[in-house]
Amino acid sequence: MPQRIRIHLKIVCTGISYGALLFALLLLTAACLLKPLGIVEAVTPSHILAIYEIGFPLVAVFWFSQLAAEELEEGVLKWLFSLPVRGWRLLAEKWAIGLLLLLAVYYVSLAAIDLAVVGLDWRTVTLQTLVPSLWLGHLTLLAALIGRKDAVGIAAGLFYWATESLSRGMVTQKLYLFMATFPYGGAEGDVVWNRSLLILMTIAVCAASFAVFRYKRHFMK
Repeated sequence: MPQRIRIHLKIVCTGISYGALLFALLLLTAACLLKPLGIVEAVTPSHILAIYEIGFPLVAVFWFSQLAAEELEEGVLKWLFSLPVRGWRLLAEKWAIGLLLLLAVYYVSLAAIDLAVVGLDWRTVTLQTLVPSLWLGHLTLLAALIGRKDAVGIAAGLFYWATESLSRGMVTQKLYLFMATFPYGGAEGDVVWNRSLLILMTIAVCAASFAVFRYKRHFMK
């Protein structure tokens, strides 16, 4: 197990993953420079929510696209499946490691903002910004597995994000990704209801990802 974890850590930390971490750092920097640059007179939690609701899903897209990137290479896939462990368990280990690392980056960023910029209600921030990020990240993972390329997952995630940004909820309506910052229809939306559905959909897509990977493992034989 420790050896497999080291292997997973090495595989998860790719160039694209480092790019996602750099973008997360840029989001943190943007939050810290809102007042010094004169963009706003006083930073409020709503400013932080807007930055992270819109920006952090992109971090999740690039991060989750790498959780199965190496396994989709035929040589690596055959080697991994030759190990005395079930294929879905390998993906589960990488998924758990990747998720924990992403959560660490997210909450360290929130802690820095909470201490240095403005006090935050962590529960509210998590509900409004982390939930849509995890939904889009898991959707990216599923698309990558179905398309057998990490680039397919990235393209699917970016397309979804761009569609939501441009349509302002006209397509997904009450499932709008940016419901907290830009309520669909210009009125206050039920963010809790919206986020609860996104959580359920995230769980469903995560389960579908494991199911697809099990199928691919069987297909490789």
